[in-house]
Amino acid sequence: MSRDRHNRRGKSSRTTLSVGRAAVVLGLVAFLVRLIYIIELSKCPFFDHPVIDAETYLSQAAAIAEGDIWGKGPDFINGAPYWQPPGYQYFLSIFVYIFGLRFFPLHLIGVLTGTGTTIMTTLIGGRVFGRRAGILAGIFAAFCGPLIFFDGEFLVVGLYTFVLTIFLFLSIRNRDSWIRWFLAGVIFGFAIVILPTVLTTAPLIIAWALVRNGSNKKRVALIAALVVGAILPVAPVTIRNTFVGKEPVLVSTNAGLNFYIGNHPEDSFDLQRIRPGKDWDRLVGLPEQKGIVSPSGRSSWFFRQALTSIANDPPGWLLLKLKGVAIFLNGHEVMRNQDPYFFRRYSRLLSAVLWEKLISFPMGLIFPLAILGITLAFKKSPQFEDRSAARFLAIFIMWYGATVALFFVTSRYRLPVIPAALCFAAYAAVWLKDNISNRQWNSIGWSAGLLITATIFCNMPAFRVDLYAPGENEFMIARSLYDKGNYSLARMEYLECLKKSPENTIALNDLGNIALFDNNPAEALEWYDKAVKLDPLYEDAYSNRGVALSKLGRYAEAAESLWKAIELAPEWDMPRKNLQNIAPFLKEAEDLRPKTGSGN
Repeated sequence: MSRDRHNRRGKSSRTTLSVGRAAVVLGLVAFLVRLIYIIELSKCPFFDHPVIDAETYLSQAAAIAEGDIWGKGPDFINGAPYWQPPGYQYFLSIFVYIFGLRFFPLHLIGVLTGTGTTIMTTLIGGRVFGRRAGILAGIFAAFCGPLIFFDGEFLVVGLYTFVLTIFLFLSIRNRDSWIRWFLAGVIFGFAIVILPTVLTTAPLIIAWALVRNGSNKKRVALIAALVVGAILPVAPVTIRNTFVGKEPVLVSTNAGLNFYIGNHPEDSFDLQRIRPGKDWDRLVGLPEQKGIVSPSGRSSWFFRQALTSIANDPPGWLLLKLKGVAIFLNGHEVMRNQDPYFFRRYSRLLSAVLWEKLISFPMGLIFPLAILGITLAFKKSPQFEDRSAARFLAIFIMWYGATVALFFVTSRYRLPVIPAALCFAAYAAVWLKDNISNRQWNSIGWSAGLLITATIFCNMPAFRVDLYAPGENEFMIARSLYDKGNYSLARMEYLECLKKSPENTIALNDLGNIALFDNNPAEALEWYDKAVKLDPLYEDAYSNRGVALSKLGRYAEAAESLWKAIELAPEWDMPRKNLQNIAPFLKEAEDLRPKTGSGN
């Protein structure tokens, strides 16, 4: 008996060592692949001009690096409870402090976390599914298009996925050490402050710890170590929210809005298409119209509204969530802020590892293989290095996927389960190869049927949800170029945007501004007139229109347009300053006051 135990340990040690070496090699491969991608991406206007969430994260990281440790400044809504989880921003601030806003070294952070994710994927695969599956899973991770893309973005999900793979690796280890579970808890806590979605898996993690370990007394001790470890990273965030933000918020207050967006009574996909701007401000401001102004109160209001709509139509809601599961399993990459497929125009490497034809590569192949691998985990015959750990990972994927579907599905929200899915896909590929080599026709038959069915399902066009608004890519490129002062190229992109989205009022306004910069007020006026006609509440366009009219010598009309801007945004100083600038040119003092019934 002792000899058998010794043999098993020797075999495990050799396997671990072999997989460990492979993990290091594949980590180097992943590093080089991502480095090549970053070099290619440097040609993209977004490389040094992040947008939407990435812009917010970088701005907050810069504020922290400059000394706003407790988040009291305007980047953090003047000390309100964190709107978005702050973990990534604090992590990023370390590198902003070291490198400043030099974008190439900052992008290397994603290269390193992506390298770490590849290493951990290899180790998890080797530990649970065996050496060959672990190495193949690492190869998949090194060249996985969605992982590569998000490793090039200033977004939470790259760091979060890496941290989550570390936690999963610690969780599947056999050693019943309280130190290991304490470290696992600390990593779990860091994952929570990066993205609290993982908190929903806490019951599964605790159940796994109970099943995995020995006596009841020991189980209690290990779970206590896990919980204490998790509290340590979360506690400072909660304390900051309580004493600086004046509300006892655990991590952040954006969960209610996200739940509302994904469970809207009419069309949640329309809400998912909203980008920062007037429509987004109106959506976020809905609770304030009801007199609810506290951040946690607003989040609770959104939750209540969504739950009410669910209670009013349970069958409709269930169908919506089932569709969400189908979208989650579809190979198509659903955009949130930016379209991953658009970035292929800047990178040959990304073009090779992320594409769509009859299938959506790579997830249109990975998910069917993963479904087969998960199925094998619950059958008795296939051999695993650790069957119980395989089943835990399978349940974790399904649990986390259901959580994402409960809110709403996008490519970056499902990314954290991809490393585990790659392990199952790799195991399924190895298992198929072995069964074909051994001519196990019964196993080949049913598995081929399942694989073909899953491949068809995971590539169905009906579940390729496109949240891309017409002209959106061109618009974001134009905004980036505009902010950099490259007005000629910005103008070209705005014109392309308007061909696809002629009602984009921001594009119209910016084209007017570009015409003013070129000393062409007549053309500028045409663009502003189109903007205010489409959006009569667009104060920026009215203010700029007033400037264009003043340059054309039409001072009375300019005053009228400026007063309209003041009426729409009384707190805004710019139109008042512009009005004072034209005061000497007005024939009558009356022109400095708004005319009754005036406006456009």
